[in-house]
Amino acid sequence: MAYKSQVTNKYMGTTFKGAPKSSTVTELGQIVDALKNDFNPAFRKYASAKLDKEQDDAAIKVQGLYASGKTADEISEEIINGLHPDLEGKYTKAVVDGYAGTFEAGQVIKKITEAKEAGDYSIEDNISIETFWKGHLPKFTNQSSAWITGFATIFNKYRATELIEDARLRGEYRENKKVEGIHGVIDAHLITEKAAGKKVNGVDLWTIVNSYIGALPKVEGYKENVFISKETANSAMYEYAYKLYRDADTQEDLEIAKSIIYDKRIDTKGKELDSLFKVGKKETIDLLGHIESKMITLENQEVKKQERAWVLQRRNGLVELFSLPQDSDEFKEARKKLTSLHPDLQDDIHTIIKYNNMAQEKNGEIVTITQSAINGEYNFNESDLTDALNEANATSDTRISIYKSVKEAERYELNGWKSPYEDTQINNLVKKIADVLQKKMPVMAKYDSGKGAQILSDLVEFDVRDEYIEWLKTNKRPDVNATPDAHNKWHKDRQEFIKKTYTEKLKLYDNQEWKDTLKNLIMLDSENTDFDLDDVPTEYYNEVVKATIKEYEQKDSEGKTGFEKLIETADTDLIPLIDLIQKDARFKKLIDSSGFKKFLSLDKTGKSKETIAEKLLKDAGIVGKDYTEALIQVADTINSFMGSGFALPEIKEDEFWTFKVDEKQESIDARKKMFKDSLTSIIGRDATQGLLVQLEKYQPEIMTTLAQAFNLSTEDFGNLISKEGYLQ
Repeated sequence: MAYKSQVTNKYMGTTFKGAPKSSTVTELGQIVDALKNDFNPAFRKYASAKLDKEQDDAAIKVQGLYASGKTADEISEEIINGLHPDLEGKYTKAVVDGYAGTFEAGQVIKKITEAKEAGDYSIEDNISIETFWKGHLPKFTNQSSAWITGFATIFNKYRATELIEDARLRGEYRENKKVEGIHGVIDAHLITEKAAGKKVNGVDLWTIVNSYIGALPKVEGYKENVFISKETANSAMYEYAYKLYRDADTQEDLEIAKSIIYDKRIDTKGKELDSLFKVGKKETIDLLGHIESKMITLENQEVKKQERAWVLQRRNGLVELFSLPQDSDEFKEARKKLTSLHPDLQDDIHTIIKYNNMAQEKNGEIVTITQSAINGEYNFNESDLTDALNEANATSDTRISIYKSVKEAERYELNGWKSPYEDTQINNLVKKIADVLQKKMPVMAKYDSGKGAQILSDLVEFDVRDEYIEWLKTNKRPDVNATPDAHNKWHKDRQEFIKKTYTEKLKLYDNQEWKDTLKNLIMLDSENTDFDLDDVPTEYYNEVVKATIKEYEQKDSEGKTGFEKLIETADTDLIPLIDLIQKDARFKKLIDSSGFKKFLSLDKTGKSKETIAEKLLKDAGIVGKDYTEALIQVADTINSFMGSGFALPEIKEDEFWTFKVDEKQESIDARKKMFKDSLTSIIGRDATQGLLVQLEKYQPEIMTTLAQAFNLSTEDFGNLISKEGYLQ
């Protein structure tokens, strides 16, 4: 509270509340009583000394003149004119000293107030407020009685008010310390009971609290003497219930808080009293409503937590599964383990394997799904995400990449952050670059509709945003509970990224080659012409495409290049190399680069991926084969099969008396071997899942023919291949 001086000005332009008096009976007697013994020993000397009678008489006369209605200026003028010879020389000293005392009191009160606000005084310091004042009171040694009386006139009023407020605060402090102590006892009780696995109820807690209402030895003048009153006990329990509600992260704590309000209170004599709820105070009823509301919220949060854990378990299981080679024993074991926990994932796994072999991803839809994932639209929403991925014919590699994006978006949501697409600083960077480039954009009268500016802006945004998202993969934003240093470093690194990106993008786009490319882009978007690699700047092709070719030409541990491995698979599965390479991770990395992504999004023909793949193979000096004749021969071989068919052996159950022998698994392995060997003999070449996919695309009814060779339905035959992994 700001200090407000009680001094007002009247005499010689100034005066104070209450005229300074020299009477030894009235005001001076007060200052003697108030200050003599408490504040300053030196003052005792002056309080007891004989006052200057002439000066006191002058003060009395001046008071009388005031009482007659004369102003201070009028009295002063009369003294100067010699109308009051008995006041000459004495008025100035007596009255001026009195006013000086009031002014000093005002300054002292101000200093005391400032010191209190600065924390120099606390009721916890175990000193009285009078002791605190002593450090700020003036020395009275050389002051006149009028000065002391003026000081007391102001300070006594302040003193009385402050003593009352200090007493009130000290009472509150003592009660609060009692309540803190009681809360500490309850805390210890809860810890002990929870550790023992016991349920805590309100009756037990009320018994503990009310034990402190026991009578203490009586003090003279008081009707009763207790450690805490009944009112304090009720208040302490209400506050404890509120504390439990405020800090609760479990239903158990909320149940205890609720029981404090609902359960009966037990007094010191064991008598049951009405609950706080029945007493019916408004704040108690309100608190109960808040407790019950939070119980519902926590319950919903727990359900949501379990649902999220379920989603993450399934998603992480798929990521782990398809990170393994599909023809490996590890894949088979991981698949078995995952489907035992989540049987319904059999269909999803079957679908993913099918799309892996089809190599027919819908690139435009994949781009949209990826953006939506990063933007948080699929957070903890497995159903919609799976539907979208299936609709886009997404392969396992694509799904794993998108799963990672979703996981990061979920982390952003849990930390309360906006998505990378809503990053204000990146948005400002995009606008800044686009504004500079648009001023240099070539004018095309035919398309002067603002479309060129929009395409340029979209291109810059796409490019910068894509690089920012890639940057985030290796520069993850620290969680909210990370250290300030970690947050500061991340923000500093982001600023460096923004600065670097601004310089690089202006250098990249501000040249004639890109200006010509922009013309092509505008025409492509306006006329819906076929995609042409000539629209892609040469520098991108040289940097990215040729780098990808070098990557394919590197040899693995078997001494084979990436191209050689793809050609082997193509020859085995009779899949055109142009189709096979489009589902390869290295090719996906190429078309996801910023030099192609925007162009692919503008392509309305759907042939851009194939065009880029053809160009890549051509520049690598590789010519793909036409497997049409081979497929016809295999189909003819199958259709000419005249055998009696194959009966797959039954799956045995484990015998309980055998040890270290898994009869069931051995029979399954034997069944799989017989299936693959028989299928190979029917087809006339190595039976692979990829080959069957190609055969089905060429001649859909051929799967029914193969199924009949094993006396199986088409559906059961397909399940053996896709769900049960009989060809893996």
